[in-house]
Amino acid sequence: PISPTFDSTAFDLLAEGWHSHLDYRGHNFSVAGSFSLTHYSDTNRGEREWGEALRWFPWHDNQFALGGGYAFRHIHFTKDLNHGYFSPNQYRSHLGAAGFRMRLGKHYRGEYLGYGGAEILEDFAGYSPAGEALLKNDFMFGPWDLSADYSYYHLIQATGAFRANAVSVTLGYKF
Repeated sequence: PISPTFDSTAFDLLAEGWHSHLDYRGHNFSVAGSFSLTHYSDTNRGEREWGEALRWFPWHDNQFALGGGYAFRHIHFTKDLNHGYFSPNQYRSHLGAAGFRMRLGKHYRGEYLGYGGAEILEDFAGYSPAGEALLKNDFMFGPWDLSADYSYYHLIQATGAFRANAVSVTLGYKF
């Protein structure tokens, strides 16, 4: 998510809102998406939509698969306050996706995705190149799941590009 930068700390910016997420993974098809609505203490409102669909083509007894698909991201703020958390107030990206996934034994599943396409800001003329990378690693032990993921992406802004390298670790239990 896009969060306030150091420049916006003088505004005592706070946020509240909600976030929804959909994640469906079939045997050879996956769909994921999210929608969030955030109310900021400076009376601005942020809205984020993200979605992707991937079709997988398995081989070698479904241990490996190559995939392709499409991803979309939209970020919108009701006001362009130009003080640190996003400027201008609207962003869109359209990306083609290609990936490789593998399942080794019953305890490991990996998915490695690369995205390429274009992104645009509301007030800029034309699209510019965009790219992202996502590396997912899932370890399953009975009802327990451990995920260790890495992602890289960037967003263009009026002041330049915002780049992010993120690592996340999630521990889950299946009921």
